[in-house]
Amino acid sequence: MDEKQEMYRAREILEETAAVECLRLAVGRIVDGSLHPDFHQLNDGQMALGEQPNPVDQDGPKADHVQRNVTFPSGKLFFSATIFNPPFGNVEESRWNGLADPGETRLETLFLRRFLSEEKNKGQCCCLVPNGFLSRIHPLDEQLRRQLVECHGLQAVILLPLHAFQPRVHVYTALLIFRQGGGPSKRVWLCDARDGRLEDVDLDVYFTARFSSSLEGKCMRTGQVTHLFLTPQMLSSNHYLLVPEGHRSQVWGVSQTKIQAIEDKMDTLHQAIRKLEQSGSDQQMNLFGAKQQAPWTKRQLRQMISLKKQQILYCRQMVEQLFLDHFGEGIQKGEYPLFYGEDLLVFHSGNKPAKDWTDGPYPLYDGSGIRRMLDRCTQGISLPTVIITRVGTYCGAVYRSKQPCWIGGNAFFLKQVQKPAHPSYLVGLFSYMDFNQYKAGSCIPQINQSVLQSKQYPLPSLTLQEEYAGKVDPWLDQLEELEIEVYSLQKEYRLLAD
Repeated sequence: MDEKQEMYRAREILEETAAVECLRLAVGRIVDGSLHPDFHQLNDGQMALGEQPNPVDQDGPKADHVQRNVTFPSGKLFFSATIFNPPFGNVEESRWNGLADPGETRLETLFLRRFLSEEKNKGQCCCLVPNGFLSRIHPLDEQLRRQLVECHGLQAVILLPLHAFQPRVHVYTALLIFRQGGGPSKRVWLCDARDGRLEDVDLDVYFTARFSSSLEGKCMRTGQVTHLFLTPQMLSSNHYLLVPEGHRSQVWGVSQTKIQAIEDKMDTLHQAIRKLEQSGSDQQMNLFGAKQQAPWTKRQLRQMISLKKQQILYCRQMVEQLFLDHFGEGIQKGEYPLFYGEDLLVFHSGNKPAKDWTDGPYPLYDGSGIRRMLDRCTQGISLPTVIITRVGTYCGAVYRSKQPCWIGGNAFFLKQVQKPAHPSYLVGLFSYMDFNQYKAGSCIPQINQSVLQSKQYPLPSLTLQEEYAGKVDPWLDQLEELEIEVYSLQKEYRLLAD
């Protein structure tokens, strides 16, 4: 706070995090369709709220800035605006376990439910949640999303880019904008900025969505950001899902727009890689006067690794999007038979390799993906092999290997399937189910086979699975090649660093 006690200031070193906070402050201060006049965005990652009270109602209480409270004539305490950041994670591992309702397993669900029940939170709210909350079919999550739409005037959902809120954690997050006790929503703006940048989020689109019924049921794109405009009726017919993928059948252009965006991004990355390869193709003379290619510098290697990792990310997004395109609607409507994992899938754990084993042509899959290339492979597994990591931050990640490989001790592999199932379909299904959300343990997160065996798995006809495999296999092949390339580049970089 400044010397005159009139303005709050904050400074954030990380540019993306500062941008998220500015965005949260902005949408948290929207009153009657316009930005609150006391909100200012400063340069260099600063943000401030000035001392300019704004009346919500001529005869009612005055709405001061976020850090102040409003006292009604009755003496009860109310907040005019709230920026709410609940903790993420499992209830069982937290100190708030005793506050959870039966069956409530996620901290963000627990805190949001209790927040909505507080009578003093009557103003505009901007709440940060993990993306899992937007699409989980758990009855308590669906009930809470329904409550936001029907009772608290949910206005907008902004899906943020990866690492936007927590730069060092591989978690997608989203902002929910609603008014506590604001009644039913008229329409909800879904702003998907996962493939874009925070500066691409245009709040003018938000204002247009609030007051224009002509946008209902439409999909549009500005830059790398996709916008959907949904009615409460559209949301209620589909489990109140708050992600674009959940409304492919209702809003024209969602799937086509997403797939085209991924393809465009991959083309851009291919061009950047070709340009980097050309810059690294300079030749030098050896001692005998012959020309040979100059070795890559550390900077060039870092750039190439970064570009290849981005390609991996978009390949995975394409695998998931193609799965949603083929099976998402059928799964949501319950059109496919369901089988418990214990009746369908047989998983085996891998084995830790010996330290004295030498390098070779076979990739070693462990908790973080490919960790080494070995001179031997796991015997008795069918190809292609479906692999799920079980230990570490990224536990639950799914890989497919067409070539022989070694499965490490921190990973499972699919040993047998009791029903007709195509491996490529299972890769898409496991990715869609997001096993990482079921991890346990704070220091060393992990999942166990009992979790995988307790879930229900939809199984369409083999014909539908093979149709999907025909489209997704080129992307899975490219993904496998990229994983090996990144390992090789990282190894070369480590040698230069030493």
